[in-house]
This record gives sequence, C-alpha cells and structure tokens, in this order.
Amino acid sequence: MALLFLVSLVWIPFVSMGHMEMGDYITAFPRYFVTFPFILFCFLYREYRYEFVKQIFRIVCVFITVSVLSVPYQIVFGRVSFFAETFAEIGYREGLEKYASLAGSMVALGSLGALSLGLLISAGDILFTKSKKTLLIIITVLGLLTTLSKAAVVNIAICFVAYVFIGGEDGLIRRSLTIIGVCLLTYGSYSVLRGSQFAPYINTIVSYSLSGSSFRIEQDLMQRIWALPSLVIKYHDMRFLDFVSGFGFSPLSGTVGLSKFPMAHNIYFDLLLSGGTLHLVSYLALMIRIPLKAIHKRLRGIKISSIDRGYSMTIALLLVNMLIGGDSFYQPIATVVIFVTICSYDAVTREVDFSMRRLLSEQKETLIAGYSVQPEVTGRGMGRDKG
Repeated sequence: MALLFLVSLVWIPFVSMGHMEMGDYITAFPRYFVTFPFILFCFLYREYRYEFVKQIFRIVCVFITVSVLSVPYQIVFGRVSFFAETFAEIGYREGLEKYASLAGSMVALGSLGALSLGLLISAGDILFTKSKKTLLIIITVLGLLTTLSKAAVVNIAICFVAYVFIGGEDGLIRRSLTIIGVCLLTYGSYSVLRGSQFAPYINTIVSYSLSGSSFRIEQDLMQRIWALPSLVIKYHDMRFLDFVSGFGFSPLSGTVGLSKFPMAHNIYFDLLLSGGTLHLVSYLALMIRIPLKAIHKRLRGIKISSIDRGYSMTIALLLVNMLIGGDSFYQPIATVVIFVTICSYDAVTREVDFSMRRLLSEQKETLIAGYSVQPEVTGRGMGRDKG
C-alpha cells in the first residue's frame, strides 16, 4: 500500500501535463514536489525508535505552541511582514485583522494546533510532565482562539470530546473532570487577559462560531462536503476516467499556487481529483490501519497503551480536518506529523510491546526466585511444622 501511494504521488506530475498550460505547470510543480523527498525518506527509513519518535513529537508540540504565540505577538506589535508575504493574504473578520503565523496561514495553524492538542491530551505523561503539558494546552487553546479561525474552535471541541470518550487510562468521570479543570484554568487565564488586546479576538471568534446556533459552521461544512468540490468538477468538465486516473495539479488550486482555479476545500476530493482513486484509497488505507490495529488489540483483550491512543487520536484528527479542508501532506509541517505517524507506528509499538513483555518476564522471574530462596522458619511451640 505504501508503494501504491508513492506511485500515485509520482503519477500526478505526469497526468498534469495533459490538462494544463506549461506556465501553470512550472508554478505548481515546485510547490507540489517540495514535500516528496521527506515522504520518500519516511517510507525508506528503518530505524524508528520509541525515544526518537517521542523527541520528534515533543519538538512538534513546542514548535506549534511557539507558532500559536506568534499570533498574539502580532496583535500587540504589528504584522510580521515575512509571515504575511509568504504564508497568508491580508484580511479581516468581523472588523478584526487576521494574521498569519510561524506555522503558516490560519487554516494551517487551526489544523496543526489540533494535532498538538491531540498529542498532548492523549499521550498521557509520555511527552511532558503533567504541569508542562497543562501549560502547553492552555497556551495552545488561548492562542488558537486569537486566530479568528472557526476550524480552530471546532478542533478544540473535538479534541476535548474525543479525550473524554476514548482517551486516557482513567475512568470516564475522571477524564471529564480533567477536561473541566483544563477549561476552568483556560477561562481563568482568559479572565486575566480580559482587558488586553487579545480579548476582542477571543470573544469574536467564539461568538462568530457559536452564537445563536451552529448554523454558520454547519453551512460551511455542507459547502465543503459537496458544493465546493462540485464546482471544481464542473469547472474542469471532468469525466469518469478523470476520477480514476486523476486530473493533476489544477484541482489543487491555491495549494500549489494556482489560485485562479476553483478550490474544493476538502482534502478527500483534492486527493481524488488530483491523483485518482488509487491515490485516495492508498492514502486512507495507510492512515486507517492504525486505529483499526488499536481496535483489534482491544477486541483481543489487550490493554490499549498511551502510544496507541496518541497515534489513533492523531489519525482521527487528520481524517476530520481533511473533511474541512485542513492541512494535508502538501504543507511541510503537517507532512512531518503525518508520515512520521504512519511510518513509525509498527516499529514503535513492537518495541514498546517487547519491552513490556520483557519487563513482566523479569518481574515474574524475580518473584519466583524470591519465593525459592526464602529461609525456612520454625515457630516455637509448633513442633516440627514449618512456617
């Protein structure tokens, strides 16, 4: 399946030649190909280890936290021209200026922030101590709320709800209390900032997304599920064979610098329309197998570890964000998370399972040896009976 996915990645530049002008091709190819060397490396690399992958995810979480803080920084000190010129267009929402970030546009940060939150709340104390983890979660949540991104609000809610129902070794009640505690700490932090420049941003995005009803979010979601993808299909006059073989770079639109073309804002359709059925199916198969393996363990009565939960939570968040047009492997930072997750899961879980079995075996041997060397104890008044 990995080989089929790589073949489909290589296929897209070739099929593009029959559907676009050379000027557009020259614009799109470098942006599309920039992540391919890293993707290929991840599949070829064979030395994934628990400690190595843990350090990668720790760096990702810290980097995303710093990226989230780059938005409040710009609210106070003004736009960073490098971010604006490179990653995002200047824009406003509800009269407030939107800012790009160190991680890219607001769409990118909304998705990446969700991945960081998912790792922090589902991996237990593997990545950070409890106090550091709580601090990173609060900073990430407050920072995401200053991005004026509806996706950020939705992703925060998804992460918290997912943790309550499927995350952590604690019981449902304790997990619920944990999330309530985090929410209270976050609200307390917000109360301290209520008179600052950040408060209007937080108030605006919460009210914009949730006021009255969730109609705005539902309406936007329905557009991304079919209305916008259908426009891409009609614009390029795509036929049945185009869905099988793919249409190339053009349906990816602004993702590869071709903003003059309509955009699906749905990664499932981006994969299908650009690389065809094989491209979509092979990618989804690589991702879905991870939570399926965790479910299979559970059905066999094997305890699910924090490793399985962390990986499964990451995949679940990626699948949800694909539906709303969140980041996929076209974005370099997301590429690191996606393909380190996909390619390291088997090696890391094998290492952890082997270490656990060896530890249990050593404990059992120590316990048996302890019983075998116990001295005989005789009690006074007990005759020949031995204690």
